Amino acid sequence: MTCDPHTVSEDTPLEKVVRIMERKNVKRVAVLREAKLVGIITRANLLHAIACLREKSKPVAGGDAAIRDRILSELAKPPWRATVSVNVRDGVVDLSGTIRSEGERKH
Repeated sequence: MTCDPHTVSEDTPLEKVVRIMERKNVKRVAVLREAKLVGIITRANLLHAIACLREKSKPVAGGDAAIRDRILSELAKPPWRATVSVNVRDGVVDLSGTIRSEGERKH
């Protein structure tokens, strides 16, 4: 148990919850409503949600090549200027490369 747990309200956007978990290196956060515990969000909850989204997603017209082209198109826009390799196989994207600035990392 932690003496000072990380908490969020029940209306905290999921993006912010994930950011807290990443920055604080925690596996779960308490969810509060008016200072009362109403739930807990865990990494496992997030992974389950992502898996459900993947099951519901529809194939992209044009397949892997279209996905790769769209990602490369976005990476060509500012603030990106990272050297990134984009590989797509069966709808799964693998990115690898170098980010040269804090601004790129934040986006």
